[in-house]
Amino acid sequence: MRHLRFLLIAMICISALGCRAKQPSAVEIASIEFRSSGCFHQVYERLRLIKTGNVVVATLQSVERSERKQLNAGQLKAFYTFIQELKNVKEVNGCTTVSSYKATVGNEHIERTDGGCSWNGFHTLRSKLFN
Repeated sequence: MRHLRFLLIAMICISALGCRAKQPSAVEIASIEFRSSGCFHQVYERLRLIKTGNVVVATLQSVERSERKQLNAGQLKAFYTFIQELKNVKEVNGCTTVSSYKATVGNEHIERTDGGCSWNGFHTLRSKLFN
């Protein structure tokens, strides 16, 4: 009888554990640290893309605000377009505003400094993701 009761308890425990749905874990798939400084401003913002299952969420943090938004396919495309443009940024000077970028996408690390005032890539990306 004891053996039967032990077996019954064991079966209940195993079935209770087996019925729990496993939650997908959140993984950071990309991040960008953006710094910009000029005569009249100084900015630091961090953008992170976090994937949970099939859902990608962007988070934007700065001193002034914190935002979070689920991204659609068009917004993900805009992000990867930004990354390709960032790779092509030439380190040019001649402007009083200097922007620096540290991006990580998967295992790839990209660092660029832009002092040319001709590319507003991060501002454009931010508006596409959060507006």
